[in-house]
Amino acid sequence: MAALYASRLGIRPSPSRPATKPDVTGTLEGLEGLPAEMLLDIYRQLDIESVFLLAQTNSLFHGLLRRNKPQIILPILQREFSPFEELLQVYTASEEDLNYLGDTFQPRRIIYRRFPGDVTGIVLCRGGMATHGTPVTPGFSEVHDRGKPTSTASLPRPRTIALMERDLSPLLRYCKTVRKWEELYPRLHWIAEPENCRVLGSFEKEKLRRALCRWWLHARYFHGDHPRPRRGEPEPFVHDIRTSQMRVYPTSQLAELRALVMSVKNLIRHYIYPNLEQNMDEMDDSTALERMIERSIRDRIVDTYAKLDPGELMFYFENLYNYPRKRLVVDVNLRHPTFVHDQESLLSAIQAAVEERHWLDGIGQLEDLGAIVGNASAGDERLNEDGNPDASIPVPGVFRRPQYDWSPPGDDGRALTERVHTMSGGRL
Repeated sequence: MAALYASRLGIRPSPSRPATKPDVTGTLEGLEGLPAEMLLDIYRQLDIESVFLLAQTNSLFHGLLRRNKPQIILPILQREFSPFEELLQVYTASEEDLNYLGDTFQPRRIIYRRFPGDVTGIVLCRGGMATHGTPVTPGFSEVHDRGKPTSTASLPRPRTIALMERDLSPLLRYCKTVRKWEELYPRLHWIAEPENCRVLGSFEKEKLRRALCRWWLHARYFHGDHPRPRRGEPEPFVHDIRTSQMRVYPTSQLAELRALVMSVKNLIRHYIYPNLEQNMDEMDDSTALERMIERSIRDRIVDTYAKLDPGELMFYFENLYNYPRKRLVVDVNLRHPTFVHDQESLLSAIQAAVEERHWLDGIGQLEDLGAIVGNASAGDERLNEDGNPDASIPVPGVFRRPQYDWSPPGDDGRALTERVHTMSGGRL
């Protein structure tokens, strides 16, 4: 058509030009031509999600990740999930740790074996407690007692745990759970003030990850189906490895851990096991005593479900519509046969460790000493480094006999579910 109009107007058509090869500079073909060392460095600059997205583009990047997975993944995890050493302690925790002195709170030495027979390996966590004059493991603060180094000679050498390539996939699932909690925590923290909800800053996320790993570790050791260290709840100045784990942490970090546990209970109270009949008319005719008993029952249920670890709670939260009350009760008891034997002990252990520190006498609320969201209020700098690396009682305190040999029983909500089911005429 263009040639027809050109001939009628007396215009000579221009000669056709040969097709030129498109410029591939900066495209994927140009990226493929880079040396392998530069491609590995590009991989390490990405976040963990982008690494796997890049590996899906073609066989070159997929093979590069497959052959160099530890060298690419581990530096990224250390950068994005700091303190990564504490997450490694959660991953390597086992029931065997309860049989060795200090293994529940002393960091283990963790190495990565790049191939079978690798003797040296890559040291991911040096292990042991931080002392004066020795290198400090990242994620664990160096602690001094009244200006003098605290001795850890009473603790044995930390055990060594070796990880291999088969551990990377399960470890990535742990990291995925941590990332989900980073997204969920603001909703729980500002559950009463949704207009103030915002994304956490980088420093706030680091504090959240640290508290999350310590809650996870406590749940792994003392909230599962393993026998408890003693029948009673943790008490101050009493020999209890649950409290020993808390004595290691400074007061400001104990406050952060407590803030996380309180938000977890909000998750259980409003999502996992919500009060579905909170607006029923029958509650208006109840007496003050009946309402108090009702609140006590619900608090006992929340304290029992708080024994679930972060992975389990996140699973039930993501599938809350698939787990109504009756199915939730059955499923939890199938997973944990001893679920109703007791309630969570983390808050009691935190409170016991705080009461042992005489320099905290007169302080009203632990929330004033530290928090995950925002900066801690200005105060004594010692509250950031007043933990004991050997988990001993602060001087001049001494061990004493426990006052109680009883802990409150748990409640999975089965009776409350059946009662509500009857009141609703079997509609739940």
